[in-house]
Amino acid sequence: MNRSRILFACLALAIGITAWNWFFAVPSITLNVKNAPLSKVLKEFERQGNIHLVSNLDPSQPVTLFFEKTPVFDALETLATRADGSWRLAYLAAPQASQIDALLKAFVFKATDQPSWNSYQLRGGGGNGGMGASFEDAADPRAFVWEISPSESKDLTSYFAQAAQKTPAFFAIAPDWNPLVSKPPGSGPLTQSVPQLVSKAGGHVREVFLLEGRPNWRPDGETREAPSADAAPVEPTSRGPRPNLFANSLSREQTNPEWMAQRVEAAIQKLPAEEQAQVREDMKDMRTAMETIRQLPAEERRAKMEELMNNPKMADRMEQRAGARESRLSPSQRAERSKRYVDNKLKARAEAGRPMNPVD
Repeated sequence: MNRSRILFACLALAIGITAWNWFFAVPSITLNVKNAPLSKVLKEFERQGNIHLVSNLDPSQPVTLFFEKTPVFDALETLATRADGSWRLAYLAAPQASQIDALLKAFVFKATDQPSWNSYQLRGGGGNGGMGASFEDAADPRAFVWEISPSESKDLTSYFAQAAQKTPAFFAIAPDWNPLVSKPPGSGPLTQSVPQLVSKAGGHVREVFLLEGRPNWRPDGETREAPSADAAPVEPTSRGPRPNLFANSLSREQTNPEWMAQRVEAAIQKLPAEEQAQVREDMKDMRTAMETIRQLPAEERRAKMEELMNNPKMADRMEQRAGARESRLSPSQRAERSKRYVDNKLKARAEAGRPMNPVD
């Protein structure tokens, strides 16, 4: 009997240690591949990183990567850069799990017959590439704590709109479905609070990382697509996957400055203590400048924006972000990027009647 108890205790201890490592250990990626198909790389990310990763990129696209115990989301950022794509954490909610399956299938195969889902996302504290964006890079967004505020309308979409402003995740809900949530769950990490919220609404939710091509670039990667003259204006806060699957439902007028401030502060607190004061001061200066610019007439606004972008502090931050992305490019991507830069410069000089000569 004593021997059985000892064996049982050892088994329980082993299970406990395994569970601890599974839930609390920081996963990493170790990978060394050359021209491996993207589909193979994605499977390794899912296996080693313990994440659900779905992509609409060409699965046969060759990828060359080397990681040695690299944090998952740092590695994922490099993978996205090498694949000319971007990634985001998404929570997809619907009354039936089969609807989420159908949506993800349409995402992978770029189908256009799937009804658009209402989506909610703001990135980088109000705009991807903004000063707040870098605070959230390479961290696990699932661990971001959502401090839930009561909703007056008490429906699921109002909570998703709130979460999109307070956290770095992307949220989408099935069309024609917006159940009431009588009592929201307590605040906590997204990976806990969102499933609890949707469960209280009587629905199903899927936590998934979406890896997709950048929608603002041509397939050949040569240049940005210019919008046509009759194209509908793009909402500045629109982010997330392509509009044929997700309709952005969060307009700038709906944003809550206090929630955005909470999100930025939560991100700042993850920085080293010696950096936090300076970053808060930078953010304060940026908010003041942007508020001033918004109140100017259109012509003056453009001139003021150019002045702001040429500010040494802003230029330095943009250069740092550009340098960080540059460091993740493959050698062939760097060469192609340099070639595009030279070609564009030659074209611009020629169009301006100032063709470059050998001494330029």
